[in-house]
Amino acid sequence: MEERMLELARAGMACSQIMMQLALDTQGMENADLVRAMSGLTRGMGRTGHTCGVLTAGCAIIGLFTGQGDMEEPAHPDVERMIADYVEWFMQNVAQKHGGCDCRNIVNGDFSKSISVCLPIVQDAFEFIMNMLMEKGVFA
Repeated sequence: MEERMLELARAGMACSQIMMQLALDTQGMENADLVRAMSGLTRGMGRTGHTCGVLTAGCAIIGLFTGQGDMEEPAHPDVERMIADYVEWFMQNVAQKHGGCDCRNIVNGDFSKSISVCLPIVQDAFEFIMNMLMEKGVFA
C-alpha cells in the first residue's frame, strides 16, 4: 500500500484523492469523476487548511460502499454507526495527537510536510475503514 500511495502522491494526488483511489483499487473499480471530486476536500477543503481530507474522504468512502445509491437501493443498516465510529477513531488517533482535525493543525501550518505527515495518517485511516467494512460484512 505504501508504494501505491507514493505513486499517487507523486502523480499529484492529495490525501482525499489517494484514499478514494485506494478504496476503488480494493474493489477493482475505476471512477475518475469520483477521484476528481475528492480534490475539493484536499488540504482542508479546497486548500483552505480546514477539516482534514483524510477525515472527510474516509466518511465518503464509507458512504460509497454502504450508503443509499438510488431509490431502489437501501443503505446498509449500520452506515451511520460506521461513519460515527470512523470519526471517533480519527478524533482519538489523529486529532488529539495533532491538536485538532484541521489540516493546518495536522501539518503544523507547513503544507510541504503533507507527504511525510499525511501519508501515514492515510494508511492508518484506510486500514481502519477497510477492517471495519470487512467486520460489518460489506466486503468478504
